Amino acid sequence: MGLNPFPLGNSKSVGWLPYATLLICLTVQPEVESEDRKSPSLTDLAPYVLPIRVPVFTYRNGRKQHHTEHCSGTLLATLPPTILTAWHCFDGLKDLTRPPEGFLGDKWIPLKLIASGDSMAADWALLTLDGRSDLLLPRGLAMTVGTPDVFSIAGFSDDRPGESTELSIDHGCTVTGQLDGWLTTNCEASEGASGGPAVGWVEDELVIFGVISAKDEVQTLLITPVSSQIYPPGILPSPP
Repeated sequence: MGLNPFPLGNSKSVGWLPYATLLICLTVQPEVESEDRKSPSLTDLAPYVLPIRVPVFTYRNGRKQHHTEHCSGTLLATLPPTILTAWHCFDGLKDLTRPPEGFLGDKWIPLKLIASGDSMAADWALLTLDGRSDLLLPRGLAMTVGTPDVFSIAGFSDDRPGESTELSIDHGCTVTGQLDGWLTTNCEASEGASGGPAVGWVEDELVIFGVISAKDEVQTLLITPVSSQIYPPGILPSPP
């Protein structure tokens, strides 16, 4: 699926840019050896980042069709297990007979959407496991307020883990500014990993501070900032 133009300037709820590009299928560039170890590596992130597939309805040539969006998500340090991704991956989620799924361990696991920002103005979503309690999962990452000086973004290119899909990363990234709630960055990305994490080291702890969201009209990568304040009632950070 190619990049989708999203006319933010024509939206009644959001009026930031003339155009921005949703990265529903965003792929970060393959990892190269990093000289700056303050930026998380592929090895650091691999236990926490997972591919997600979401059944949605879409319109093509005026006809409603079933479609599956492929995004990425991040396992958070939460009880119960909670996954952070992008809201726009779920825009069009109407088919309740097919739940969203995440690839955890060695299989696709049903997920349940429990909270979201509900617009591109707050392009984040939280999911939890739908009826599974027998998975052995890592503790997950904590969310933080603020931005590490140097960070990484990561995500998957499609939905075939173990075959052609591999987790890809762009590290050595920095925030270059703000744009109506988004963080602008110098990260490089193309199709495949919307909803993937922006993560960095803060006092020797690997933390997530943003979600891969969109590109602006000059192809600058935009990150939606997040923090633990987005947890709904009953979702608590895990103890150490």
